[in-house]
Amino acid sequence: MITLVAALSAAPRALSPAAADPAIPVRTTRVSERVAVFECLDVNVTVVVTDSGLVVIDTNYSPGLMEAVAGEIEREFERRDVRYVVNTHAHLDHCGGNQVFPGAVVVGHINGVEFMRHQRFDSPSSLGFHSRRLARARERLAASAAESNRARELAGEIRARELLLADLRRRCVATPPVVTFRDRLALDTGRPAIELIYCGHAHSSSDSWAHIPEEKVLVTGDLFCSAERLCFSVDAFTDAPRILAVIDSVRRGEGGIATVIPGHGAPFAGSALEGLRDQLAERWAARASRRSAAATLDKLIRESGVGAALSWFAALDSAARRALSVEEEEFNTLGQKLRWAGHNPEAIAILELSVSVFPASSLLYSSLGGAYLERGDVAAARASFEKALELLPENRSAADMLEALASP
Repeated sequence: MITLVAALSAAPRALSPAAADPAIPVRTTRVSERVAVFECLDVNVTVVVTDSGLVVIDTNYSPGLMEAVAGEIEREFERRDVRYVVNTHAHLDHCGGNQVFPGAVVVGHINGVEFMRHQRFDSPSSLGFHSRRLARARERLAASAAESNRARELAGEIRARELLLADLRRRCVATPPVVTFRDRLALDTGRPAIELIYCGHAHSSSDSWAHIPEEKVLVTGDLFCSAERLCFSVDAFTDAPRILAVIDSVRRGEGGIATVIPGHGAPFAGSALEGLRDQLAERWAARASRRSAAATLDKLIRESGVGAALSWFAALDSAARRALSVEEEEFNTLGQKLRWAGHNPEAIAILELSVSVFPASSLLYSSLGGAYLERGDVAAARASFEKALELLPENRSAADMLEALASP
């Protein structure tokens, strides 16, 4: 375990003075005297009041939305001294507002740093997705009775989505953690103590939890969608043994867990962890005995390089291939894992192999197009996105990328 000493941290920094737009909906749920959850556009921001200042866990999609949340934080706790910003993982909806707190110490798992540097706020697929959500909200507002509660809710959602899109196009700046950890990290907060725990690869490669034993609170990012459902697929890349061990360790801790705060959706009772643990253990047991082709390729790449990995796969005869678990989504996971770790040439090699194994996969052609684009090969990227759209006309991500490539 690493303990973050006070010398590493900057002085607590006030929340952004920018006034929150009252039209932007932020829902506050008080979990305890020291802990509250602030939800905006179905993304949870958890705040813990500590002896050394406020700790903000996750920062929503963008600076504008986080500033709206920050206004509610100040109203709820009547203080503005943010000491730490913690990211449970590196996906945009959990770190897009990090820049709102330039004087705070941003903390996250080391695997998230490279991911944050690579992800584009204004990617065509991201802008397309949020533009479609905005259009649907506008359609629902047009169909709602004027002056109704529903109309007011939709007006707030529309304002938030308009602000988000404006931020993604012009304002967002990647703000990765300046303090990272690999296993566990104890923040220097005084009371209550906050421990960050790496859970291994599941929803992302940087999934981490914030455990606040004194409050009996566990902040889990996107590993759980609800008290009944996991938020990740269980495959050969899932670090299920580690996640199960982490669940056991926090449940056995003094006082146990009273409240679980997921990345999206309402907080739920800690007693649900038992069922979620059993669900994960059952799914993992069902596939643990299978030898994954993609996981074997990953191991060979790390040990001997991508050339050796490709040679191993090419040398397999039909019987050897039948003995392996060869799955489309696992090949895609491997390609994306390499890409987001900064190994784009290796990602391209694996994704090119993948589309030869799964020639009807729109998913794999779309991922390959993204990797080609990162390499600067626009012609190859366009051809790959076109193939993805031909295979699956509903592939909106590929359509958005093609539309962007066609723009001057």
